[in-house]
Amino acid sequence: MAAPYRRDGKCNDKPHIWPKPDHLPITSTWGQRMRLALASDLLRGRCRGVDAALFSLHAHLAANNKALQEACTLLEEQLTDLEKLADLHELKNKELEMELSRVRSELESTRTRAVEAERNAAEQTAIAHKERSEGEHAREQLRLANDQLNILRERLANREDLVSELEARVSELEGEAGARDAAMGGAARRMRALQEEAAALRTKAHAHHAAAVKLQAELAAAQEETSAAHEAHAAAAAWWRTRETKADATMRQQAKLIDFLQAKVEEAGRKKCSLGNKLFGRSGRRTAASPPLLRVNRELREEVERLRAKLAAATSTDAHFPPTPRRDRKVDRPKKFANGYLDNDASDPDSVLVIWADGNREHMNARCEASLIVFKRNDQTLRGRLCPDRSLIHLPHNEANRAFGIKLEKSDGGMEAIVVCPSIASKCDWVSRLTPVVQGGFQPLTLLQTKTNPTTALYFAPVALAIGSSDGLHSLRGSVRVEWEDSSPPRGVHSVEHLSVANTRVLMVSGGRLVHAGRLALGSALRRAGSLQPSVVFARVQLNDNTPPHLVKGIADATEGPCAAVACGRRVYLLKFDATNTQFKTSRSLTVDRPPSSLLIANNVLYIAGEKPLKINLPSGALESFAMDEPIICAAFKKHSAPKAILQICSKPVELLLCYPECGVFVDENGKRTRNEDPKWSSAVHGWEYVNPFLYCVGEDRVTIIYINEDTYKAPPCTCDATSVASSTSASEYYQPDIFNYKVREPAILGTAPNGIIMRYKIDDDYNIIILEGKVAFRSIGASLDSLNTASDVKGSSLDLAQSLTDLSPQDESQESIEVTTGFLADIRNRARQLREKNRHQKSPDDVIKEILTTEVGLKRTTNGRKSPALTSEFDSDSETESEDQGTGSTQCTADVCAEMFTRQVRFQ
Repeated sequence: MAAPYRRDGKCNDKPHIWPKPDHLPITSTWGQRMRLALASDLLRGRCRGVDAALFSLHAHLAANNKALQEACTLLEEQLTDLEKLADLHELKNKELEMELSRVRSELESTRTRAVEAERNAAEQTAIAHKERSEGEHAREQLRLANDQLNILRERLANREDLVSELEARVSELEGEAGARDAAMGGAARRMRALQEEAAALRTKAHAHHAAAVKLQAELAAAQEETSAAHEAHAAAAAWWRTRETKADATMRQQAKLIDFLQAKVEEAGRKKCSLGNKLFGRSGRRTAASPPLLRVNRELREEVERLRAKLAAATSTDAHFPPTPRRDRKVDRPKKFANGYLDNDASDPDSVLVIWADGNREHMNARCEASLIVFKRNDQTLRGRLCPDRSLIHLPHNEANRAFGIKLEKSDGGMEAIVVCPSIASKCDWVSRLTPVVQGGFQPLTLLQTKTNPTTALYFAPVALAIGSSDGLHSLRGSVRVEWEDSSPPRGVHSVEHLSVANTRVLMVSGGRLVHAGRLALGSALRRAGSLQPSVVFARVQLNDNTPPHLVKGIADATEGPCAAVACGRRVYLLKFDATNTQFKTSRSLTVDRPPSSLLIANNVLYIAGEKPLKINLPSGALESFAMDEPIICAAFKKHSAPKAILQICSKPVELLLCYPECGVFVDENGKRTRNEDPKWSSAVHGWEYVNPFLYCVGEDRVTIIYINEDTYKAPPCTCDATSVASSTSASEYYQPDIFNYKVREPAILGTAPNGIIMRYKIDDDYNIIILEGKVAFRSIGASLDSLNTASDVKGSSLDLAQSLTDLSPQDESQESIEVTTGFLADIRNRARQLREKNRHQKSPDDVIKEILTTEVGLKRTTNGRKSPALTSEFDSDSETESEDQGTGSTQCTADVCAEMFTRQVRFQ
């Protein structure tokens, strides 16, 4: 029965008891017993299988344990053997280490012995070389001694002739010494006379200076008194006009009141009623007027007659009479009027009455901005500045006292209008606010004021300037429309960066393109009014480069050959104008080491400011370095400091100025220095321009004007000692330039004019364009070219006068400063210059004495002899007086000089 329920498999598998299906229910207890018996049989078979497996596993583990015990015994024996081997190896290692230390000590001792041997060998070699050189030197000394011995033998042979010649020379020198002593005595007397004359001139100059300071103080006091008198006069005139107007109005009102009262009195008399009844509306017959009323009527008639006589006298004649005295009424509270009262003083102070040129009147609200009156009319903002208006005389008297004239900006023909204020005080306030602040001292005329930043300018005439900015080309009268000759003009408005004249054309860089137009056509367009919409046609210049040009320089008077130079990055193009085709052609192109910062083109040469100054002879010369022999230029090149500008100071002979960040160098066409000293300026200077005879240096907050003539920066080297009358310090100060500083905000050079530069500077948010002329700037401080040509003395009382001139200025802050006083003592300095020029052409006694003292005398010298150069220097009559013991400045007397010269003659003959 159990066979159907047993499954085939190993004995250790868990017996599976098949559940009885639910559809086969157990119907009896016997079936359940059979089922339990079968299950117990299965469990007993399973236990027997497990016992057999456990028995086999125990036997296997016993065998493994026995094998492991044998292996452990074997491993213990091997471990004992290994420990013995390790002890042996340790003993051997100790022996090897001892042997290694012994070998190392032997190696160190051997190396020490080798170094000592090398040192000994080097010393022996050095001793051998030294002995060899000493031997050669001894042989050379022996040879020289033999030569000297031969020379001494030769001199000894002719010593008798030499002694006789020397005796003759001694006698001759004694005679010359006597003549020199006489000449030196005359020179000393002449020097003392000149020193006395110089002292007298200084005394006179100091007296003139004191007188000038006194006169300036008196002038300042007089100016203050004059200004105070003008202010008092203006206040008195205003007060007089006010009182006259009030008196006139009072008299007219009183006359009208008296006429009205007199008419009422007469009417009341006719109707036989009192004045009070007539005035207050009562009627009917009344009694006659009382005596007090008659007395009042009589007094009123007398007052009317007196006022009429006074009014007639005032209107018929110009006789001055005292004004009506002011009545001081003590009123506790203001009087109220039922029908309203128009008080001009109580109205809005910003409300004004504007009378236009056509006669129309408008009440408008106005405000003041930057010395301009601003108001709106028909949604349009109008701006006007204060100006005198002749039409004020046609206004009524009461309006003329409260009115002033204005001139509207940006209007055709300069439209004018009249502004009537509510009161005289309001008018004074408006006039004071609209009056532009006058800058202290020198202030050039503003040609144009614009909101956009101008980048370049080109001068055609005083009233015609071409101005380039970010929004196109402009003139002083408005914008100029740019038209293009080609069929595909650029879209929009392009900025104008550069303008230059080349031949008969004008080159312009607009929107990164180089274009050109006719010079006469552009000049004509610049002279037209903006309402005429002037225009100029430009044609493009074809270049073999897509880089926008950043430098353009041209020659206005060039007739043939290259007439313009254009820099596009590192490429420099030379342009030649073809008049037959009316276009520019590239005649040559160059590549430099860096984008140039300046170009200077002349008729036959081109100078380029690259990493170093470069020069090329036109039309076919080679590009070469320029002026690299000068130490300053060479040092700047080694420090990678490139020149910022190259300016031409003079054309015949050629003189150039190389401008670096902090100094400049004057050189000629060959790169040789032409002036001993170098101009220096601040590191903030970023622009340079030269317009004969002034150098303009533009910095961050000022423009420095330097006057340059043939003597500037040409201080001669000192040819005498420190105790000489012509010291190097005075000579250096004599050749220092005259400098004028014009202080403005953010200046920049736009171009050049015939007598100055075109520049712009910033005021608030606007840019002002002016022409800065050096001659006018120096003339504003009392200096002329005649006084500038003389040397400037920066010592003594000149600075006191400059300080006094600054103190007398009515403004607290000035826009100019003068570093060297040039206006004072111009006549004395001019006279001193004339004397110096005369002394250059005529030989003075001092020159004769110095020539005698420095000229070699007598005997012929061999080719090996030394020759002292003749030292000559100019005598300065303005130097300080030296002591008589020093004579002409030499530290030796005449006898010592002659003895020294004689000794040199004998020693080196």
